[in-house]
Amino acid sequence: MKTWKSLRVLDTFVSLFLGRPSATSHNASQLSSETATLTDTVTPRDLALNATYQLLIPMDAITSDIYRRVDAGTAAAKALLERLTAWSKNLHPKLRSTSMDPSFDRMNQELILGNMHVSCAYYFAVILVTRPYLMHALLSNPSTSSQAAGGDGLLSSRDQQLDESDTAVLMSTCEDAAMLMLDSCRDILNADIMLSNMCLLQ
Repeated sequence: MKTWKSLRVLDTFVSLFLGRPSATSHNASQLSSETATLTDTVTPRDLALNATYQLLIPMDAITSDIYRRVDAGTAAAKALLERLTAWSKNLHPKLRSTSMDPSFDRMNQELILGNMHVSCAYYFAVILVTRPYLMHALLSNPSTSSQAAGGDGLLSSRDQQLDESDTAVLMSTCEDAAMLMLDSCRDILNADIMLSNMCLLQ
């Protein structure tokens, strides 16, 4: 089961990076309930894997509710952000500790790396939800009108569905998530605890 979960995570993230549908998303519903109950004896690696695996359900919805719909307004993005917030509130307490203590103990490396993977996965999901609205606002700017004229049809077809105030909030959310992800990665790099080639973080 751990192998399957790892493959699901890898497939989903690579698919999102490449802008293609996940090859394993159709099996998510029948397996998501298996991670609902966690015991106190699981390892930090198990906690991180299960948390990331549970995040894949709303991440799959991002593709179907935002990127495959030309009429997706801000309500769809707000609903997905609420799902991501609900997921974050249900995280195990051990996954909420991400600070780098100067007296860092190498024995905690697995826990810290796992926590950082989970937090970066969350920030990445938030960026995916909000990025189209940031791009829409940028391309709708008069100074970039020439780019907007030949821009993404997905963005131009949303003009009538977007609320200006909601779009501003989503833009700010996207920028904040990007900065928080960068801060998390910077902390990991400064602590010098990265393992050889950690491609999902890099």
